[in-house]
Amino acid sequence: MSARLFQLEQIIEKVFASLDTNHDGKCSRSEISQYLRRSPDLGDESIELALKMIFEFDSDNDGLISFEEYKKSTFHEQIDPNLDSAEWTKAIESYLAGLNEKEFQKWVDYCSTP
Repeated sequence: MSARLFQLEQIIEKVFASLDTNHDGKCSRSEISQYLRRSPDLGDESIELALKMIFEFDSDNDGLISFEEYKKSTFHEQIDPNLDSAEWTKAIESYLAGLNEKEFQKWVDYCSTP
């Protein structure tokens, strides 16, 4: 694993852990909603839209978001989230390698916020 992917995964894990309030390794709609409601800038419509977008990545349809699903949702516009884990890792490694330092820092900042 490249240093860049390792750094982003560490950040994404911290954000995911802040969402996973019962520490079961998955995030429920309620957990994510509670987190989003802390933001004074988000109204009910924005929260519902965010939840809908996040749960589009519930690939096993269990009504929960795993860390892998959350991680793949972060990069869904750059990398096909339907790839298996090995293919996805190879694709994201290639994508990150092509970024200059400023572009990579934007991803660090982006991944630091749910």
